[in-house]
Amino acid sequence: MPIDIFPLCEVEDIEEKVANDADPEFKYKIRYRDHRNGPINVTKTISSKTVVIASGSLGSTEILLRSKNKLSLSNKLGLQFTTNGDLLGVISPTRENVDASRGPITTSIARFRNKTTNKFSFSLEDEGIPKMFAELFANLFGLMLSNKETNTIFPNKNMINELLNNEIIKFINQGDNISKLLNWVQGADLSSSNFILAKILDIMKLFQSSESPEQRVSRILMLGGIGVDDANGKLILNNSGKLDLENNYDLNQQVFTDIIEAMKLVAQKVGKNGLNSLLIPFWGKDQKAQWVLHPLGGCPMGVTVLEGVVNGLGKVFNATTGDPYNDLYVVDGSIIPTALGVNPSLTISALAFRIAEHIVGETKQHWPQ
Repeated sequence: MPIDIFPLCEVEDIEEKVANDADPEFKYKIRYRDHRNGPINVTKTISSKTVVIASGSLGSTEILLRSKNKLSLSNKLGLQFTTNGDLLGVISPTRENVDASRGPITTSIARFRNKTTNKFSFSLEDEGIPKMFAELFANLFGLMLSNKETNTIFPNKNMINELLNNEIIKFINQGDNISKLLNWVQGADLSSSNFILAKILDIMKLFQSSESPEQRVSRILMLGGIGVDDANGKLILNNSGKLDLENNYDLNQQVFTDIIEAMKLVAQKVGKNGLNSLLIPFWGKDQKAQWVLHPLGGCPMGVTVLEGVVNGLGKVFNATTGDPYNDLYVVDGSIIPTALGVNPSLTISALAFRIAEHIVGETKQHWPQ
């Protein structure tokens, strides 16, 4: 069976075709914007017998939110969004060499129970640092650790604001510096590029070191906290039509406090300076921000349309009839209805395999023998 791939195209919405359509076998109409001609994009339409939405928690939820006027969807759409309790911690320097830039991204995991309920609550994983980011992370974490006050684990500025204040980002954001640099690379007169050259030399000073990138992060241990939070976020389309949270995500949940306490225990054991080696980089004194690697929910599973956007097989519920639409599926992390407290990749994979077997099984019933 041939497959058509449409790169640089963005789905706008999905519509169920009317029953008396000229070709009733094609049940759905998908509108999409074609960006392949640069800034001049064109809205196009294709029809399909089966639609499988697999754009991740944010993408799939956004597509269905844009389709609310075309499809009858559950009131649960956008709900039960969770960051999966993600929280980043950094221990620098460590007592021993940890070779952060070598090996797989995660090599170990520790799981913790809630002290009150004795149920699983969160996990801690080690996180590697890719070599291409080693110097940037070494400089950034070093700066944040040197600027934070003693006996605190929170920097003065969170990592996002610190990065935006970085000389590299300032340089990129200054007017048309990048276009000047590109013109220079393409052979422009070097005598007119003194400003660019001076800036490049300033940036190089930030990375001057007698150590290699691997050596600079060899005593930096990043910890990834993943917790069972309340999964009470709500995704909406804002006034600009962009996906957004209705309210700021609640970062004052007990699970985050518990994750930080566990990170403190690790820092006391492996940090060269004990607790003073620990940094929670996104929780600055200026502002708390979230490190989100595992967004889940937005199109949660449920037994009925009152409980979820899709059923256990990923079929999208029709809110008018209460039954699932025929051949309209969501297959990704958006259908997971709760935080997991661990990396969700295997759970998402298991759901995808199960739904795929169901789709293929249903399709085989209609194949000629």
